[in-house]
Amino acid sequence: MLEGSGDTTRTVPLSLDVPKTAGRRGMLSVEGGAWQWTNYYEAIDVDGIADALAGAVRNDAVSANLYLEGRRRVAQVTDTSEPTDKVVIGGKQVLVRIR
Repeated sequence: MLEGSGDTTRTVPLSLDVPKTAGRRGMLSVEGGAWQWTNYYEAIDVDGIADALAGAVRNDAVSANLYLEGRRRVAQVTDTSEPTDKVVIGGKQVLVRIR
């Protein structure tokens, strides 16, 4: 759920399919696109910058990243929302434990 100025809120649908081979502990991170870092600083030409920005989350979208690890296995799944009508800033991270 996104909270805007005043009393406005919006739910943004995201879906993360957890692999059966995933570990049992990890972290869930949900962030607005304007809160994310894009690695275009290492680009050496305009094509490199374009490639980095093409893979970036838009400022008006939300992304979720679930990282789970176990003894010998690691799983990471992500999803990005459709664009919203506002720039999305901020995020939240929570520890996850699957029982």
